[in-house]
Amino acid sequence: MNKGLLLLAKLENDAFPDKQWLSLDNVLRRNLDLMDDVFQHQSMQVVQFIQNKQVFASSSLMEILISNLLSNVLAHSSSEAKVIITLNDQYLEISNDGEPLTFEPSRLFIRFGKGAPGYNGNGLGLSIVKQTCIACQWDITYSYHRGMHHFKISFDNLKTQIE
Repeated sequence: MNKGLLLLAKLENDAFPDKQWLSLDNVLRRNLDLMDDVFQHQSMQVVQFIQNKQVFASSSLMEILISNLLSNVLAHSSSEAKVIITLNDQYLEISNDGEPLTFEPSRLFIRFGKGAPGYNGNGLGLSIVKQTCIACQWDITYSYHRGMHHFKISFDNLKTQIE
């Protein structure tokens, strides 16, 4: 938990000077490969629509961002759930089957915002995702429709290209 809080403090103070152009699609594919055994063990169907996407960001933050989003899917999906991952020039969206939230969606991105009963995480993962998006000047939204949770990061291409 201490590492998570330290990371949040660094994010809030924009203390990541290692920004560079990197391939977000490669980061995403690498993390999917690392978690493939877990997805298979839980009999999850992972559908990928991944296009090339260059972003100007800290490589370590992108690893954490993707890892946290995928870990969130694993932690909050039942076995045999369907997971859809879409990356294109405009956005990254990670969606998964599941029951509707039992709490207000506004609590998803706050520190220690553990809304699901029995969840053993520290409640920092999505807060870190949100702060990373803010640091990169991206927007993250959550929605639920057609029996699926959708986390969507919209890239502001003008800001991304200027940096």
